[in-house]
Amino acid sequence: MVRMDWNHLDDPLHWRKPRRICVGYHGDWALLPQADFDSIIHTMKCAPQHLYFTLTKRTDRLLQKLTGFDPKPHVLLGASASTQAELDSRGPALKQLAAAGWRTWLSLEPLLEEVDVSAYVEGQEEHGIDLSREAGSRVGACVGWTPPVALVLVGGESGKDARPCYIPDIRRIVAQCGASGVPCFVKQLGSDPSGIYVGVRREVLGPVLREVNDPHGSDPEEWPEDLRVRELPEWE
Repeated sequence: MVRMDWNHLDDPLHWRKPRRICVGYHGDWALLPQADFDSIIHTMKCAPQHLYFTLTKRTDRLLQKLTGFDPKPHVLLGASASTQAELDSRGPALKQLAAAGWRTWLSLEPLLEEVDVSAYVEGQEEHGIDLSREAGSRVGACVGWTPPVALVLVGGESGKDARPCYIPDIRRIVAQCGASGVPCFVKQLGSDPSGIYVGVRREVLGPVLREVNDPHGSDPEEWPEDLRVRELPEWE
């Protein structure tokens, strides 16, 4: 069950200095009753000096709840996924939100396998018949545009029973984001960033991972230099 913390709902209204605020990280806000959901939207609308990062596993439900709301450039709608199957399941609704004008982002934490984010870090044209054009130029016209996500966050799992995180899988995501100019934030390598993947040790591509002493793998000083990427989107 997800419950609202009404005691802090209005806090952003009293913070004058702009902040980056995480929404729904300890509970999926898409599961809230519509009235509670609307209250969060109202607070974000009334405090546009902040940048809000929302997160859900239920993008279809989020799409429904946002019906009738205009996109806000200071509100970023995020979807979480750990596997390619989860991204393929949750991604289409996120793309619909992006096509409608919302800024979107991805949280790939904990990353449990190789995930291809190219369809999200590259903008996509939608082709079809544009009836506003003359008859001879309708076929194959670009009738829509889905912008890329504003951020990809990636990280390994931490904790006593953490599943391993394969370092080259993080490296590929960093590379895909870099090639497309999309901000990427490597949060942590996790408690088992050894390169052991589904019980089989595979070749670790690129710079060798040094010994990691931080229990969560969250100290960038212990990472290969090419993974020390912590970029964030700016206000629009």
